[in-house]
Amino acid sequence: MRFVSLGYIKSDGFHDPQSWLERIKPYGEVLEALAKKHSVFSFEQIDFEGTYQLNGVEYHFIHLKNRKWPSSLHRQVKDLRPDVVIVHGLDSPFQVMQLRKSLGKNVTILVQSHADRIPPGWRKRLQKIADQSIDAYLFTSAGMATPWINNKIIAGENKIKEVMMGASIFRVMNKDAATSVTKIQGYPVFLFVGRIDANKDPYTLIEAFSKFARTKSSVSLYLIIQNPEKKGEIQKLIEVNSMENNIFLVGKIPHAEMQAWLSSADFIISTSHAEAFGMAVAEAMSCGCLPIVTNIPSFRKLTNNGDCGILFEPGDVEQLVASLEKATQLNIEIERKKVLSYYNALLSAEAIAEQIYKAATTL
Repeated sequence: MRFVSLGYIKSDGFHDPQSWLERIKPYGEVLEALAKKHSVFSFEQIDFEGTYQLNGVEYHFIHLKNRKWPSSLHRQVKDLRPDVVIVHGLDSPFQVMQLRKSLGKNVTILVQSHADRIPPGWRKRLQKIADQSIDAYLFTSAGMATPWINNKIIAGENKIKEVMMGASIFRVMNKDAATSVTKIQGYPVFLFVGRIDANKDPYTLIEAFSKFARTKSSVSLYLIIQNPEKKGEIQKLIEVNSMENNIFLVGKIPHAEMQAWLSSADFIISTSHAEAFGMAVAEAMSCGCLPIVTNIPSFRKLTNNGDCGILFEPGDVEQLVASLEKATQLNIEIERKKVLSYYNALLSAEAIAEQIYKAATTL
């Protein structure tokens, strides 16, 4: 089959294919896995014009200043004679209708959700009309599509397919080799990765972990935060709770170095109230890290409804304390093997590529 991937968002600040493809590598690896059995093309709009081949995928770059966008895009897509087109984001309904008009009825159009919010007013009505041009939608979890169905924007549950947005580019490292890099200490080791904001809710994490760790001197929690300006605020919380010997503020780590950190830790914790996907958790699982995460649709999907991890309600300190206690009773090596097996079977690039194929062929 012939697959085309595209989106309608222009990406400024990128002037060459290599830097852009490095940026989208989690999704690029999915396309590469799909290209092992199919012809795959991807359209990108950055400050570059031309084509670029990488691991079986043919990338077409249309300059972001192209005045004929998106008609030039649709014309090039049609010339490729695709069987399936994957559109990224639910925020371009008019363009999707134009795409359908250009391609005709015989091409399957899949739209992949990127945590898009339901638009207000006329945009909402336009999205509902665009639904007639769309064969199926790809959501991380079917539960995330419920508001769209309830608002009668998407015609019904039969149009929803569960497909991940991207895959981890990391692989599990030998733990001794990983800890020789990170110098992580303690047992078990817990890790938090993310921004410091109300949604990520590290405040619940610190309060819960402080209660949990008071009688367990060997446990440790490392915080890798993506907005360094919040370090002072978090450090004060650590000091107020007298957790300097158990909670360690690492700060921001370059993404390329995260494989060692995720392979060093025993557990990854997320206190998020909402996530479109949860890439940090998926990356951790690909390195054998066991998830302790909030009971939200995307994490239920990532953990197989808690079979490969522990779920707790967002913002519930006492439930998180109980979850941390439960974690210390697990056979970590057995659970690690289960997590890696589940990741490879359902969350890896190869698994996602197969999910896309099935979504396109079982409508």
